[in-house]
Amino acid sequence: MDNSVLKSYAETLVGGSAGTNTGSAYTVDLTSGNTFHLILNANCIFTFSNPSPANTVCYITILLKQDGTGGRAATWPFTVVWPSDLLEVPATAANTWVMYHFFTINGGGAWWGAVANPGLAYA
Repeated sequence: MDNSVLKSYAETLVGGSAGTNTGSAYTVDLTSGNTFHLILNANCIFTFSNPSPANTVCYITILLKQDGTGGRAATWPFTVVWPSDLLEVPATAANTWVMYHFFTINGGGAWWGAVANPGLAYA
């Protein structure tokens, strides 16, 4: 598609407006969508699967909420590179959330990660 004009644009929200629990392991499957609403209900190890092929840009947005207990940890794939090589950790207070953004240009061989609005109260 070249020179397209979009009037409206939306993405599927995996987990819906209520979110879905991660459990101790969660696969971010990009065949499901690119935006995920997830609730940390345990310490969780994340994996990313089915990114776009190399030489295309593939984005992921993860809205990650701590459950009512809080204190949950997220472990990201070793292929994620953070700004200044600092590993980003989620806010740990109960019912707070963080928005993570990831992208790859080489089919998932490396992901660049960034954090927006860490530790906001969840509405």
